[in-house]
Amino acid sequence: MDALSNPDNPTWVKFDLAACRSSGESIHGKILRVRIASCTFDEFCAAYKSASLFTLLQYACGISLVEPYTIALLTETPEVNSVWWLSQLIECVVSGGHESDPSFEPLNPIIRIDYSVMNCKTLEGFRLLVDLYEGFWKNEDSNPLALHEAAMRGR
Repeated sequence: MDALSNPDNPTWVKFDLAACRSSGESIHGKILRVRIASCTFDEFCAAYKSASLFTLLQYACGISLVEPYTIALLTETPEVNSVWWLSQLIECVVSGGHESDPSFEPLNPIIRIDYSVMNCKTLEGFRLLVDLYEGFWKNEDSNPLALHEAAMRGR
């Protein structure tokens, strides 16, 4: 596993792997390498900083993107919705074996507030919350943007 595809790395969130469903992650990692090779480093950095990676990849690099959550995340970069950091937390906890580690801290602490992680007073409560969100991410029909909107409204 390269550093980019490691969920412990912030680039996992910022370069759209957080928007992938588990079945497509390895494909998206390959696509990302093609994306980077299709334009200059300066073009890629400028697009990243201006939240226009989608535009660069679609029009300048000729890479067709149709997955709505990937498109959403690429138009948010570099500041992304906290739901993508929630995806990172769930991936780290589940695949990284942190489900029994009450001291594990997410890379972006805002999800402690946005997604009620701070309300977990026991390890059992944390595990139940992780299980709930893990089920959400495994469901191909779930909508991370709707979850984010609900969290922002306190629902």
